[in-house]
Amino acid sequence: MGKGSVGVVLAALLVATLAACGSPSASAPTAQTVTLVGGVQSEVNWWFPTDSAAACGTQNATTAALLYRPLLYISKTDGIDLRRSIAKSIRVTNHDRTFTVTLNPKWHWSNGTPVTSADAAYSYAIIRAANEPNAPWTDCFTGVGGMPGLWKSVTTPNPDTLVVTTTESVNPVWFEHNGLAQLIPIPKATWDQHHGITAEMTFINQVAKSPSNPVFRVVDGPYRIGKFVNNQYWTLLANPKYNGHRATIKTLLFDYETSSASEFASLRRRVFATAAVPNSYYKDHQALTAEGYRLSVAPYSFCFNYMVPNMSPSAPGIGSLFSHLYIRQALQMGIDQPAIIKDFDLGLAVPTNGPVPALPKNQYYDPHITKYAYSIGAAKALLERHGWRLTHGVMTRGSQTLQFKFLIASGSTTDTNIAQLIQTDWGKEGIRVTLNQLPFNQVVSTIATPSNKNKWDMVWWGGGYCYVPNFYPLGTDLFTPNGGVNFGGYQSTEMTTLMREAHTAPLSQSQRILDQYQQYAAQNLPVLYMPTATTYEVTLPTVHGVTSQYNPITTDQWYNNWRIGS
Repeated sequence: MGKGSVGVVLAALLVATLAACGSPSASAPTAQTVTLVGGVQSEVNWWFPTDSAAACGTQNATTAALLYRPLLYISKTDGIDLRRSIAKSIRVTNHDRTFTVTLNPKWHWSNGTPVTSADAAYSYAIIRAANEPNAPWTDCFTGVGGMPGLWKSVTTPNPDTLVVTTTESVNPVWFEHNGLAQLIPIPKATWDQHHGITAEMTFINQVAKSPSNPVFRVVDGPYRIGKFVNNQYWTLLANPKYNGHRATIKTLLFDYETSSASEFASLRRRVFATAAVPNSYYKDHQALTAEGYRLSVAPYSFCFNYMVPNMSPSAPGIGSLFSHLYIRQALQMGIDQPAIIKDFDLGLAVPTNGPVPALPKNQYYDPHITKYAYSIGAAKALLERHGWRLTHGVMTRGSQTLQFKFLIASGSTTDTNIAQLIQTDWGKEGIRVTLNQLPFNQVVSTIATPSNKNKWDMVWWGGGYCYVPNFYPLGTDLFTPNGGVNFGGYQSTEMTTLMREAHTAPLSQSQRILDQYQQYAAQNLPVLYMPTATTYEVTLPTVHGVTSQYNPITTDQWYNNWRIGS
């Protein structure tokens, strides 16, 4: 999940120079020091590599990927890239129930000790503990990769071998992509310093937002944490002991922007070496090209955009209404995706009709799924067939009225304009909506806290969902009853059954079942689908690698492979 870029990749990272005082300057970037801006009203708020549900965001995952290497790295084509993985090989035996992973001995922590199978098993122990009912914090990706129910055991027969056994035969491609790839080895010797897993989980919860804590000094990625100033900026420094391609750019500074207006103002001052152009300011892009920037279209990421209706029984009144498919259908038919793409997304978006994105091109997308066309008339007729009648401009049935609060993230003029268009179109159907804006992190905190189920009705944070770490595109954590990011409380026995079949299907049947899942998710509307967009970006001609080093599947950017120069 992410803002303006989970579906669109959470606020594109921006690059600028880092002045000696620690704030961005307007001078040209150098090979030694480059600044990255984290996005509009969205900063890293959880530094531990396993995300909590209350801090679940692409920005966190993108930053963690620079600090910690995954057991299995997913390639740009959604395969497994062992060159960038901690693992050297995987052997599947026991009728697709046992996965023996051999680690590559070249990988070391920044303190010089080797990355071992115990570090990978420790990652599993943390994730499993975060799935316990009374855990101090909850795993963001509960349900992904069969975690924890399908995992029978994790053993470490020697420092270079990890053996994972499942409770039943599984689809090996799905389990490797969504299960094993979810493990990010954590330096056990550094972190495991408490008595018992509960105390350890409590400690993680206390320090996960404090990157200056000494436990964060030991990493195995291309960068390590430098300085963090809340609501201002944070820096990453090149890891001199990284066992992969070491960065020539020694310092990355991620600058915190308060709005798209402040982002564009910084661009006008030539602060950033590369940045996404806020859509609401695209008409002024000539001013940026005059500053020497070159304009291009940013790659689409493996994400889809959606908004969430609160179907929880705890949601007063409206929850039971949203649980009716025909209500969700009327709402979906009131979302004018073609107009949003044309008028607000600058044509740089594709309609979203289901949970698997059409772009980037991938083997999993089914173009034949159900599509709900925009039609105010059809939506009104559907409501009227179910007994609703317009009363003082609002659809009414007995004592019930179709009116609710629509929570959106602030900071983006484009997102606000899109929400206002949808508010107007739903009003034409007789559905009265009141907009409520909060900063992105407050939006996420509100909807991720179970006790807040009665405090919101519909939410859109400006984006949707990126398949990280759900790289085999099943919305397990979105659409199962206990899914880590099933914020709307959606439940469907058929959906759960389809996803279970996809987990256990032999390879010969896996695509057929995945297509059935896509069709059901498109027709049954567990969420309301929004256009999935990319944006224009500008880059100074001295910055190289912005596009070529970006992975649209994982949404990682390999800054250690960037080059600054002529």
